Parts: sequence; C-alpha cells; structure tokens
Amino acid sequence: MLRLRSLLAWLIVCAALAAPAGAAARRTQPRPPAASPPGAYLFVEVWTAVGGTGKLPTLCVDFPGYQFDPSSGHMARFFGEIPPLLPSQLGFEGRGESRAGAAGCGAASALTPIASLPYTTTVAIGTGAISGVAAQTRAGEVVLLAIDSAGSLNATIDGASVTLPPGGRWEHVAGADLQSPPYDGHYVVTSSVTNYGWNDRAQIEGPTQFIWLPLVIR
Repeated sequence: MLRLRSLLAWLIVCAALAAPAGAAARRTQPRPPAASPPGAYLFVEVWTAVGGTGKLPTLCVDFPGYQFDPSSGHMARFFGEIPPLLPSQLGFEGRGESRAGAAGCGAASALTPIASLPYTTTVAIGTGAISGVAAQTRAGEVVLLAIDSAGSLNATIDGASVTLPPGGRWEHVAGADLQSPPYDGHYVVTSSVTNYGWNDRAQIEGPTQFIWLPLVIR
C-alpha cells in the first residue's frame, strides 16, 4: 500500500510539472498566415540601384515594366502588360534594377504574381568588390514567410529575420572603388526589399477578375 501511494504521488508531481510546459508550447505555436483582406493584393518590391561618382563605365538599362503609386496602390503598365492576377493569387513581386550618376542611367523592372506564402526570390547584393570593370554582386535569398491582415510582413532576407510594416524597407548599401585605367571612380550599390502591404485590387490596370466558361463539346 505504501508503494502504491508513493507511485501515485510521483505521478501527480510529474503531471503538475508537465502541464505548464505543455500550455506554454501550445501558446507559442505559430499561427497560420492571415488570408488576404477582401479585394486586396500584396505588393513587395525587390530592387538594386547602382550609382557612382568619378569616371566609370556608362551603362544604360531599359525598360520599366510597371509603375506603382504607393499612396493609392495604383499599379499601371509602363512598357508591356501587367500580368494577370488570379483571384487565388496573393499579389505581385516587383523586381528591378536602376543605374544613375557616373554608373549610367535607366531602369528595368517586371512583375511576377505571388501565388501564396512562403514565397522565395533573390536580391542582388553588392559585395564591395569589383568584377572586371563592374561592381560585383551576389544573390541574397529573400523568403516572404507570412503577412497579417494589417499588412505587416515577416520575412528572411539574406539569412536575417525581419518584420516589415506597410511601407517598411530593408536596405543594404555597399561601395566599391574602380581604379583601372582609363577608369577611376566609386560605385554605390543599394539593394532593397520594400513591403507596400495590402492594396486595392481595383487599382490594378490589368485583369484581376475571371469568368470560367465551360468547354462546349460538339
């Protein structure tokens, strides 16, 4: 009888110790990502801007594929067409590059639909070195993990966990000197990921509503 009472007491103590840990574990489990608000689309822009001073090789890039107004969420074509955004898709990744100053001029960009999260892409990041006569870059991984109904985005960018509120921007700046005759100048490579949050789908100048017609078999 004494042994039975001791065993029961030991089991009660173990259960008491395990309960708080289990409750804490349940509280810290990640919540599923929020669904997109009705009639809204997500827009995240990944960009690399190359500027410079002194004497550098001049490179002009073309063409911008879209133009976006952050104040209204208006998305319009620049050259080409806005890709269709299906009702089941979350939004767009805008991806581009630009050059300015002694490094050249112009911009090139394009849109890619984001079907769901997590979503993986890359951003060109300056290394601070020169490759030939150009500023060297490497591909940094960008993983968009989850977004809440207010538009706050959780992501992993180049190995670091970040939270970007609507309008929030991750940025990396790297400089590189080019001193190889006839060139003598300085590059500045600015890499960024900007979360523009949720925007009104009605502001997209492109197809976002689809009617599926059945095939007629004769």
